[in-house]
Amino acid sequence: MKILLNVILYFVKVIVGTFLAMFIVFVTLSTIASAFIFAMGEKEQVTIDNAFLDLSFPTPIQEQGSSELDFMNLFKTPVNFYNLIESVKAAKIDYEIKGIKLNLDQWQISANQMQELNEALVDFKTSGKPVVAYATTIYNGNFLGALNADCLAMPKSNSAMVSLTGYSKSIPYYKNLITNLGIEVNVVHIGDYKAYGENYSHDKMSPEFKSELVKVFDQLHNERSQALSTKLKNPDFQKKLEAGEFAMLTSIEAKALGLVDMLGLSAKVEANFFDDAEAVKWESYYQVLSKQWTKNTTNTIAVINLEGPIMPDLPEQGLVTQKVITPAMVHDACRAIIEDPNVQGVVIRINSPGGSALASEMIFQELQLLKAERPTYISMGSVAASGGYYIACAADKIFAEPQTITGSIGVVSVIPNFAKVADKIGISLEGVTKGKYSDLFAPTKPTQQADLDLMRHAMLKIYEEFSGRVSVARNIPRAKLHSEIAQGRIWTGNQALEVGLIDKVGGLETAISQMAEELQLNDWSVKAYPKTVPILQKLLNAEVGQSVKLPKLLQNALDQLSLYQVLAYQPLTMWVDIPEEK
Repeated sequence: MKILLNVILYFVKVIVGTFLAMFIVFVTLSTIASAFIFAMGEKEQVTIDNAFLDLSFPTPIQEQGSSELDFMNLFKTPVNFYNLIESVKAAKIDYEIKGIKLNLDQWQISANQMQELNEALVDFKTSGKPVVAYATTIYNGNFLGALNADCLAMPKSNSAMVSLTGYSKSIPYYKNLITNLGIEVNVVHIGDYKAYGENYSHDKMSPEFKSELVKVFDQLHNERSQALSTKLKNPDFQKKLEAGEFAMLTSIEAKALGLVDMLGLSAKVEANFFDDAEAVKWESYYQVLSKQWTKNTTNTIAVINLEGPIMPDLPEQGLVTQKVITPAMVHDACRAIIEDPNVQGVVIRINSPGGSALASEMIFQELQLLKAERPTYISMGSVAASGGYYIACAADKIFAEPQTITGSIGVVSVIPNFAKVADKIGISLEGVTKGKYSDLFAPTKPTQQADLDLMRHAMLKIYEEFSGRVSVARNIPRAKLHSEIAQGRIWTGNQALEVGLIDKVGGLETAISQMAEELQLNDWSVKAYPKTVPILQKLLNAEVGQSVKLPKLLQNALDQLSLYQVLAYQPLTMWVDIPEEK
């Protein structure tokens, strides 16, 4: 009876498991098919005829283009921030585009990107077409989006709020918590102002870090307040802002104070400024433009988008990958550019907080080889600090926006120790060692002063290499660099210009335009690296030499189906030896 029951259970598991796996595969393939039908229908429907451009950012807009798997956009080329600027420039001379509407309720765009977008909008307005901003809620983050709008509109309601204040920045400090848990964290800094990791080794903010934050945020706050003061023609704006006079206002009160220009629903605003024109999303507009543009292949300016932490080379990760910068990625982009005779110059867009010192040095050397072949500029995004600044030093010129955070020339190592945790939960680790520092990084070995001294000695060499690269590239004496600029200090774009860390304040478009001017190019096009292609093209492995994996859900389903197919042909006695999948 027991054997019969096992046989029945076995077949039930095989049948049910196979059915579930096939069901998952069916659902996944059906989703792809639905996306195909949707995309084909959308392709036919998108037309640009008597329209206004709708700029909204429900998710952050990336510099390189999204790599996330999106079934509804299988056939579309991923868009990036520069594509947005291209769309605004094209809309300026497109007679079918009657104006631009800014949807400030969906405004997940960085302050640095907003600065560059505002510059594009200033140029767009020279066409005489209106720029209108609309929001149901106004706060510090999106109010600057309306800086160059002809009209800022909100609903007429006491529930539609405007709240403009000064700045506030809080950072959690974990030392007491991790001490109570039995964890010890040693943080070795090279540079008195290098603050990364101090919230694990301190219970409060260090005076050096606090002074850097005040320096940077005061600068950013003053610049933003001055811009708004000019826009509103109110010389006392900053004083009133810091006094709290613009906090928690209704839209009606905000209009009375001149912060809002018009009250009404979105449809009314659109009718007032765009008549019967239809809204077209900027992403859809760009997809249409990218198919219509005839690119000049004789003169090309390459743009390398480097976004994310700097890390050592990673194994291939398939379709869905985290945004990172690796030496191999930079190497591949540089080799492709050098081998392309049409590329006349290169602009490297960096948006990175830093990361691995070794990877940064390898990328620096790679970019030096590129600079020897082509004129090379750097355009800094929201942040290009630590390793992000390290690699920027390889270029001929460095551009940054006023809102950019850069610098942080220093080195830090965070060394956790879990010996007390292991002791608390009853784990005893025993082993053998040979050699004085063979267990230097053992997670349960109490850190000795000799260990920290050894780490500091090695990190000082890294700091010397880093600061030496900066000193030569920026023509700053090393003693001055160390005492006044480096040691982990951070700077805004304007401050970085003053101390000599960058060459010019300006965005990506400024860097590209100046590169074209330097090369005396009258007709040129922009080509992005690494190349971004539609997800479906990746699925079909359309790029030669690129190994692409199936979406994880589909791959898991196929793996599960294969597992049950294999089990179906095994002796029944083997079932008990195979653990069930969780």
